[in-house]
Amino acid sequence: MRSRLTTGLAVFVLAILSLGPLLGLTGCVNEEVIARATIASIFNMFKDPTEENLEPYIKLAREVEPVGSIMHEAEQYDVDVYELTAHLLKHYDYEIHDVSINGNSGSANLTITHIDPQAATEATFDAIKDDTKFNNDVLKKAINGDMNGVYASITNKFYDVIDATENTTTTDLNVELTKKDAGWNVTDESIQDFISNIYEHFDMKKFETKADEAMVRFTLTTVFDAYKNVDKEILSVFIDAADGSGLNQLETYGIDPYEYLGHIFKHFEYEVGDITVNGNKATASVTLTNANFQSIMDRLNSDVENDANFRSQLEEKVNNNDEKGFYKVLFDHVYKLIDESDDLVTTKLNLHFTKTNGVWDVDESSLNDFAKAVLGDFNVSV
Repeated sequence: MRSRLTTGLAVFVLAILSLGPLLGLTGCVNEEVIARATIASIFNMFKDPTEENLEPYIKLAREVEPVGSIMHEAEQYDVDVYELTAHLLKHYDYEIHDVSINGNSGSANLTITHIDPQAATEATFDAIKDDTKFNNDVLKKAINGDMNGVYASITNKFYDVIDATENTTTTDLNVELTKKDAGWNVTDESIQDFISNIYEHFDMKKFETKADEAMVRFTLTTVFDAYKNVDKEILSVFIDAADGSGLNQLETYGIDPYEYLGHIFKHFEYEVGDITVNGNKATASVTLTNANFQSIMDRLNSDVENDANFRSQLEEKVNNNDEKGFYKVLFDHVYKLIDESDDLVTTKLNLHFTKTNGVWDVDESSLNDFAKAVLGDFNVSV
């Protein structure tokens, strides 16, 4: 019995002695566990990106470039930086890999999953390119000088694209830690690196350039569609502004300017190609197709000479001093020739724009080029 007890005590003592190294190892493991938990608590918080949670870290992010400049530029267009950051974090996730401890300092390797702002920017402008309602709303804001409203609309569309996207990218992030008062802290520099990664490729100037490209495209498509579909609400702005022009004076001859435009643009088709923006100047490549008005005018001259019935109607109006009646007979005949024409002309040209007070206006020379292209170089004022 004594021998068995002695043996048992010896084993117990040996077991106690063997815990020494193990306890040292356990202490190290505990530090890693605590450090890992510290990292998780901070990076989990970014999954709930309320303004309250983000505020201290947004302040840190403003101190580093290019994030500080991006945030400043965004605020110039009334973009809420907290809302922008929250959307950039929409699909955010992270994974902690190795954690190493060396005294009062440590480091960890993380993989960060987040959206690619550059890809989201491209997708946003692809989405709005053919969105007629969106284009019209934005153009009205631009015409009214509400450029912050323009950027608000585009930014909200950007958020919609982000929220709906399934495309994410991953980034490796090295996190540095320091120990203070028995607690571990992630360094400010590591937080700044993290937010910089989230904002990586989000170029506010490129966003602005893309917005300008979109505004030029909006302007062209809205105006071209207005001519093509005889949109009186939009065309009335141009007709009222064209004081003294042939188009504006049509009504004095009893000719409805909207009916006139409806026939002039009966066969009108267009395609807007590349748009380049350089500061407050922009160039748009367009392809325009419409009736060959030179051949129509040749046909009109022939009919005046050879169509006895048509000529007699014109002569009757002249003899009766019926000026409005004369133009009605003339224009009705021209409308018939236009509508029945299958002789179309396609012209490629560059239209040049200048931005003034946030609004893109087509240059005077380009207006003339547009008129010539639409009318097949026939010299008629539209």
